[in-house]
Amino acid sequence: MIATGSFLVAGSNAVRIPMAHALGEEAYFQLVIEQTAKVNFWPGWLGRMAPALFYAFLALFVFFFFQTPDTWGFWIAYGIVAYVFAYLIHGTTSFLRLRKLGKAKAESK
Repeated sequence: MIATGSFLVAGSNAVRIPMAHALGEEAYFQLVIEQTAKVNFWPGWLGRMAPALFYAFLALFVFFFFQTPDTWGFWIAYGIVAYVFAYLIHGTTSFLRLRKLGKAKAESK
C-alpha cells in the first residue's frame, strides 16, 4: 500500500523535472506562482484536482477485481485511495498557498 502511493507521488513529481531543469527552480517556481494567481479560483482548483478523480476511478477498477484483503490487488487499490486523499489535501493546500503568494506578489508591484 505504501509503495503504491510512493510510486504515484514520484511519478507526479517527475513530470515537473524537465521544466524545472530548463527554467531553473526559482524561475519555474515564480512561473507557477504567477499562473496560479491569474486563474479563477474554481476552474484552477478543479483543474488541479482532476487527476484525483481518475486515480479514484483506477482504485475502484482495481477493487472490482480484488475485493478481499487476502489479495495483493486489494492493498494496491488501498494505496491508490490513500494517494487520492493525500493528493486532494496537498493539492488544495498547495494551490491556496501559491495563490496567496501570487496575489501578494501582484499587490507589491
